[in-house]
Amino acid sequence: MNDWTVTSAGQYGSIDDPLDVAIYHLPQDSVERLDGKTFLRVDDIEFDDQPDTAVYTLFGYPAIWASTSTDTNTSVQLKPLQFTTYRFDGVTDGLGNYQDELHILLSGSSHDITDPDGQPVNYTKLNGDAAQFPRDLGGISGCSVWRIGDLQTSIEDWAVEKSRIVGVETSVYPSRNAIKASRWVAVSTLIHEAYPELRPAMNLWRQR
Repeated sequence: MNDWTVTSAGQYGSIDDPLDVAIYHLPQDSVERLDGKTFLRVDDIEFDDQPDTAVYTLFGYPAIWASTSTDTNTSVQLKPLQFTTYRFDGVTDGLGNYQDELHILLSGSSHDITDPDGQPVNYTKLNGDAAQFPRDLGGISGCSVWRIGDLQTSIEDWAVEKSRIVGVETSVYPSRNAIKASRWVAVSTLIHEAYPELRPAMNLWRQR
């Protein structure tokens, strides 16, 4: 656990931490394999309150769409899920560990699932058996939640305003067809506290 920094020491398997966020310090050999990759910048992040008319996209890798690896010579095969949705507009009473000031709650209707090309997808297991959405989304925890547009704005104008990350997916509420994301301030605060050497750059950006 020395390479992990979490928002609560007893986080794993616990419901006591409403943020449920962790960051992992990559070993040097992993860092070297990322050479030439494009990384997100602070300008890709948004901390503002989100309007009820915002449109969001999640991109992750559900465990039911992944093959297992039995040895070091076998790679895990993954299939991506792209899911575009809106703010959850149902009753939030009784949703354990949900706090409006800490989380963004999204509608989890399976009608809005697409592949990366935007084509509709039936949410089934790799063997074709039916899967339950959002109950069977295990594996996408930690994926970024992007605000890609607003229903009050013409979709043709969405590209004018840059899409931004607003949260990270942390859990689902199957009984309400809802998906919970912790707001990105949980991630930035955790990084700020864990890595003092990054604070000058983060503080400078916040003061712009």
